[in-house]
Amino acid sequence: MISRHEAEACRRIFVSVLLLAIRDMFGRNPDALLTKQARSWIGTRDFCEVCTLAGYDWRRVERALRRRLEQARGLTAENRRADVALVTLASMEISA
Repeated sequence: MISRHEAEACRRIFVSVLLLAIRDMFGRNPDALLTKQARSWIGTRDFCEVCTLAGYDWRRVERALRRRLEQARGLTAENRRADVALVTLASMEISA
């Protein structure tokens, strides 16, 4: 049987995966391959599974990220970099 501590450690791993993907989605260069790949990951089966294992409702995360990506269009590269921290914090506030 898995302990509560082990379960929390696993959840944190998936939260880290999600946060890394979010940072990649809002990369410096929106045309970069990594940024495009991260953005196309939204809504995939793997995305849904990672969100669920991180303890989040994947539908809410998907909606929040798509809204944020829409808002990010037209931002300068400098503002986009500054926005990554806000997006990361906002994503953590999405309740399960």
